[in-house]
Amino acid sequence: MRTSSPAASLPLANITSTGLGLSSPPLASTTALAPAYPAPAASAKATAAATAKAEVGRATWTLLHTLAAQFPQKPSRQQQKDARTLVDVLTRIYPCGDCARHFAELVKREPPVVTSGPEFRRWLCSVHNRVNSRLGKPTFNCDLVESRWSPLGCSPEEDDAGELGAAAGCDLLGVGAKGPRRR
Repeated sequence: MRTSSPAASLPLANITSTGLGLSSPPLASTTALAPAYPAPAASAKATAAATAKAEVGRATWTLLHTLAAQFPQKPSRQQQKDARTLVDVLTRIYPCGDCARHFAELVKREPPVVTSGPEFRRWLCSVHNRVNSRLGKPTFNCDLVESRWSPLGCSPEEDDAGELGAAAGCDLLGVGAKGPRRR
């Protein structure tokens, strides 16, 4: 007759995740029968934090470059204001305090250029390169920014026709808290 291990008879709440190769302590709802799991070592915590910080950074740059790729050739005053506001807000609420302070310094020295899509994309590339230089990462040739970050199709019809919505910025003002703009 086979016997099972004591852990096999524990409730599912006692199962821990092992994301990133780290063991986590059991959930608070575990029973007294649950074995004690030590907290991850400080170096493991630091590695996990650095990994999360890098992932958030990549995701943020992807979002910003994608938005810039959609930014119209001739943005309205509202679109320009919105782009400046987005950049400004990131200097205050970005989840990495040191990163937010550094970004705020860069933005203060060189405010966003939002008078056209190409100028906004170049500004963003330049700022991204300054961040990469600070981190010891390679920089990107900003002459290639238009080919690296191409606009998204904004509708199935545009996708089917092979058209991209950069000229109108995918009608960035056509959506928002008040719903679609009437034409």
